[in-house]
Amino acid sequence: MRRRLISFAAAVSFVLCLAAIGAEVRSRFAWDRLNRDDLTDLGSNWRRAWTRIDSSAGRMDLSILRETRSNRAQLEYLQANSQTFYWSVRPGHNSMPTDNRLSRALGIFAHVERKPESFFIRMIVPYWLVAVVFGVGPVVAFWRGRRRLADMRIGKGLCANCGYDLRATPDRCPECGRFNRLAQNRCG
Repeated sequence: MRRRLISFAAAVSFVLCLAAIGAEVRSRFAWDRLNRDDLTDLGSNWRRAWTRIDSSAGRMDLSILRETRSNRAQLEYLQANSQTFYWSVRPGHNSMPTDNRLSRALGIFAHVERKPESFFIRMIVPYWLVAVVFGVGPVVAFWRGRRRLADMRIGKGLCANCGYDLRATPDRCPECGRFNRLAQNRCG
């Protein structure tokens, strides 16, 4: 069961890695924006929950705003002019801040702002970093699977590399030329 769960997690991670690579390529040609804006009337006050994801120039920009306000005119304006959910595609690129060494070198940016009536967070992450993070799991799973296969072959008296039967030549595989691990332990 554990092995299946690890294999499933590695497969999902591989798909997310490929999706990050695809988003990287798409972001070089188009500026995508996914926006969600929820307005809740609380009587004397109103609450706004706003989330935006921009994809442009090889980076993903995630912005989240939660605020409580009392200006009724602003609420009426937003209710009349803002959409609850939309996705737009624009030509060109979004300008993204690079105000410190880390964001200039790696393309990473993070900003958090907390006030009594609002909370704002903005994170910018390059797609190559997302692809590397999601690519580690499949590589490790593949390496462990190859190691497990080699150990199983050695236990059955087969060559760890190609699976050739080594009962007649236990020291070296006549098929691929690789030395048997057990023969190396006897020599060294």
